[in-house]
Amino acid sequence: EPTAKSMIVLHHSAGWDNARGMFTWWLKDKYKSVACAYGIQDNGEIFQGFDTSFWGYALHVASPTNEIPQRFKTFNQDKLLNAKAIQLEICNWGALTEKGGKFFSWANVEVPESKVVYYQIPYKGYHFYEKYTDDEIRAVENILKFHHVEDGIPLVYRPQMWNVSEKALMGTPGIWTHTSFRSDKSDCHPQPELIQMLQTLCKTEF
Repeated sequence: EPTAKSMIVLHHSAGWDNARGMFTWWLKDKYKSVACAYGIQDNGEIFQGFDTSFWGYALHVASPTNEIPQRFKTFNQDKLLNAKAIQLEICNWGALTEKGGKFFSWANVEVPESKVVYYQIPYKGYHFYEKYTDDEIRAVENILKFHHVEDGIPLVYRPQMWNVSEKALMGTPGIWTHTSFRSDKSDCHPQPELIQMLQTLCKTEF
């Protein structure tokens, strides 16, 4: 069903650099209403899976492993938040494990060191993540600009977006990440280049 949009939520896929394959997987899996509208590949190519006036489930705030205030963990709140959001997936493995100087995804796929970002203070328990490419970050920027004009979604950067935020859970308009809604998720990670783009494009609000 078409709904008015007031939020954009950034995710990463924790998978291969294959947005078309991601949408094909969503078509074939058993979860018929779970999907994001956009997928972005390493080269910045944008795939759109469905018209953004519609929506799919991609937050699942009611997950039993999500440590948030109980009043937000309802089906109705989950539906309300998803219906308000345009959601996009950056093709990216996310958290990585280091073994003998090499870096591996959860699927044991090796990621070249040149594509790894290191966090001295672990983010969500991990020091290493696959980098979002410059082209992916530019594609995110273009989507944000487009939907600011098309849907009036505020260009607001909130530093608390990298962890659970009650503002996000209340459906406050603007830009959020999956981690803004879920304590048990790590997408998106706070890569400095992504933060710089958001700070340059948006008004910062604390």
